[in-house]
Amino acid sequence: MRRAAWLLVPVGALAFSLGRLTVGSAPAPLPEAPVAARVAPIAPVVRPQVGLDREEVRAILREELAASAPAPAPVAAQPASPGTEGAERAIAAGLADGVWSDDDRTALRSAMNGLTQAEADAVMQQLLPALSSGQVRVESGSPI
Repeated sequence: MRRAAWLLVPVGALAFSLGRLTVGSAPAPLPEAPVAARVAPIAPVVRPQVGLDREEVRAILREELAASAPAPAPVAAQPASPGTEGAERAIAAGLADGVWSDDDRTALRSAMNGLTQAEADAVMQQLLPALSSGQVRVESGSPI
């Protein structure tokens, strides 16, 4: 075992020496080119001269958009149906005293019985903001 250790040292030295002889020295670095030679020149952007400036183009676009836009449809006031009037009266009576009770709920539900969904939504848009803001206190054990 000792003999093997003594052999490793001379063999390692021989291998190191042979490696140094065969590789030689590193090649000399190339001289660096100046920065201006390494970067390609950038051509300036040439914008063609057109007879219109920005404001003229904007004016043309506004005219075209105004000409192509459809005229707004006139909003026709829909006459209140008898059911809507009854529901609005029920809401007004409930809001007058600041308390929304079971009697107010029953009156509103019976008045809304024959309304379309759009009419019912319009009626509820009168009641819900008052309930949400706290103008009216709910004293009903069931849903509105």
